[in-house]
Amino acid sequence: MEERSLARRMGRAILGIGFALLVGVIGYWLAPEKSPDRTLLNDWLAFSVYASQGVEREAPVQDLQQAATFIRERLRRAVTVPAIDGVILEGVGVLSLDEEVAVPVLMYRLPDSTSIRVLVYNYAILDRMEEWMVSDSLYQVLEEEGKFYSTQIGAYTVLVWRWRDDIYVAISLLPAEELTRRIHRLREG
Repeated sequence: MEERSLARRMGRAILGIGFALLVGVIGYWLAPEKSPDRTLLNDWLAFSVYASQGVEREAPVQDLQQAATFIRERLRRAVTVPAIDGVILEGVGVLSLDEEVAVPVLMYRLPDSTSIRVLVYNYAILDRMEEWMVSDSLYQVLEEEGKFYSTQIGAYTVLVWRWRDDIYVAISLLPAEELTRRIHRLREG
């Protein structure tokens, strides 16, 4: 009799463990897949790197003034377009953050096909996108106009600077020193 009782308890325990395992497997299978951009949205610069790769060219302009005109007409923003030594401006794309907020993306290319993408934010955009984590030290860097801040995110060099109300995020495979050296001091464009 004791053996039957022990066998029943063992059977119930095995059945319970099997049921819990089955529920876990089904839950895992039905759970939404975590996308890589979920955590990146919490980091403004990482998001910029990730999102800039999917932006397509909307205006195939090759002149800084044409790019500024496209941005002014399309996004209703006056932006100074930076000149970058030894590269060709290929066009402008637009990164839509939500229904009301969009960021211009300037697309440059070196003769060896290395690309440089420059996203042009401003404080109003950063304030609206509250989920981004922008460090106090980065805000301190942005206080001084024209001062560069560089970091590495994966294989990409990210260079950040401010000119007037615009905050530029340049993304490239170039080393930080070379990218910084190539960017001209901005002037009215």
